[in-house]
Amino acid sequence: MDISVVKLNFSYRSFVVSSQQALKDITLQIPSEMITAIVGSAGSGKTTLIQHFNGLLAPDSGNVVVNGKDIFADKDYLAYIRKHIGIVFQFPEYQFFEENVFDEVAFGPKNLGRSQNEIRNSVEKSLKMVGLDSEKYLRRSPFTLSGGEKRRVAIASILSMEPDVLIMDEPTVGLDPASAKIVENIMVEYYNSGRTVIFVSHNMDLVSRISHKIIVLNSGKKVFEGKREELLVNEILLRDAGLCLPEVYKFMKNLQADGFNLNPMVFTVKDAKREMNDCIKRIDSV
Repeated sequence: MDISVVKLNFSYRSFVVSSQQALKDITLQIPSEMITAIVGSAGSGKTTLIQHFNGLLAPDSGNVVVNGKDIFADKDYLAYIRKHIGIVFQFPEYQFFEENVFDEVAFGPKNLGRSQNEIRNSVEKSLKMVGLDSEKYLRRSPFTLSGGEKRRVAIASILSMEPDVLIMDEPTVGLDPASAKIVENIMVEYYNSGRTVIFVSHNMDLVSRISHKIIVLNSGKKVFEGKREELLVNEILLRDAGLCLPEVYKFMKNLQADGFNLNPMVFTVKDAKREMNDCIKRIDSV
């Protein structure tokens, strides 16, 4: 599913304070079957923007277009979109309400009108995708799980509906490194299954490792849309948007500045090690 946003504006309104414009004249495109990251500092409009992608919020003006059609064109199309674009909100485990993991994960498929066999298969498949043994977890209370397990169950509850587009809001925030890596792998594996993944983050290490496209928001405005290599060379834009350079890239860039003949555009420790080894070989051959 291709998603396009055209001249979108949105303001939060309150009886207490005057309206506050959260999104300002945003136009962008999110291609299908890719991983797109939406980044920016707190309050930049990231979460507000993704809630427009499946119509949880409606713009004051502008359009949200999925597969060539405005999602607000008619109620039937909006209902269709909400079945095919799933959002995992930040700290989704705080929204648990069922007594056991099975019912929590099965809630979405039940609402889609699937049969009991289909529901059971969807639950077991989605738990497997997030690395949880269904026999061990199905009858456990989700409230008794560890933080990382809760996050994975929350993700499974969206995956069980098999959305074409998976949207995740700060998916690794608050997790220990091992759990964060599991969630990162879930996003990559979902993309590898032929789906579209969109995630919101301020973690530039994660963004640089897995995203094919990056969109940067700053104070409700889109200030960048493109590839990571194009973004990372624009340090002024990054600084103004409250973003940091990825640690691996920054380390390699500092080595290059110290005179080492290497490519700093690497984003994993494994790739950095390989690049440094190649650099040492070039030095030894001189």
